[in-house]
Amino acid sequence: MCFPVFNFYHMRKIFIVLILFFSVSILFAQQDTSLSKKFLNEDLVLDVNYYKWLNYPQSITLKNNCSEINVTAYFFLTGKEKNITVAMGGNIDAVNIYGNFFITKDSAEIPTLTTIPDSLNYSKNKLTVAYIGMPLEIRFKTNNNIRKKNFKFTIGANIGYNLTAYRKYIGDNFFEDSQEKIKVKLYDMPGISKVTGSLYVKMFYDKFGLNFRYNFTPFFNGVTDDIVKVNSFSAGLSVIIF
Repeated sequence: MCFPVFNFYHMRKIFIVLILFFSVSILFAQQDTSLSKKFLNEDLVLDVNYYKWLNYPQSITLKNNCSEINVTAYFFLTGKEKNITVAMGGNIDAVNIYGNFFITKDSAEIPTLTTIPDSLNYSKNKLTVAYIGMPLEIRFKTNNNIRKKNFKFTIGANIGYNLTAYRKYIGDNFFEDSQEKIKVKLYDMPGISKVTGSLYVKMFYDKFGLNFRYNFTPFFNGVTDDIVKVNSFSAGLSVIIF
């Protein structure tokens, strides 16, 4: 049994538009040497991270497979060939949080987290939140070595806006308190902050590196006191696609 609540087509359209934009950029860049230098060097970066909430209630258990995927396209405010450069851009960021919780409202209609009852058997309970953001960063890089490769260090800040959030659940039917198996996507996720801010650092050798991101804004807004201070960090691998 499935309970469709919202159509996710608008998110698919955003990803399709970005893919078309990047494809057109590559085609133009390949046809002109000057454009090639502009577009095909460190302008599209993929981050694949482990994601973790901080300051969440002890009653909540998070699984170790919580993740974050971030794709960022950059343009440079100063010359990209210099050892110190400034860049900004746009990104899409998606986090997947697995745990034993529901986002609900208490008796006063204030959003809160509720643990899933032990009586419910489930195979998946995932909260997904997608953001569109704008990063600003400073990059430091060494001169190329004999292999024409270098080290890069980046420090930056990102402001994001919450595009959508949904929960995917597979397990016992909690609507009717029965053991009938259901698969649902629920898009009414109250209390998730619309705006997020983060600081990050990245370290590269050639096109591969590590990154660490700390979200200094709360994950929730207008919620109960026990989750008002929940924020997050993430860490993982970065790849310069082109």
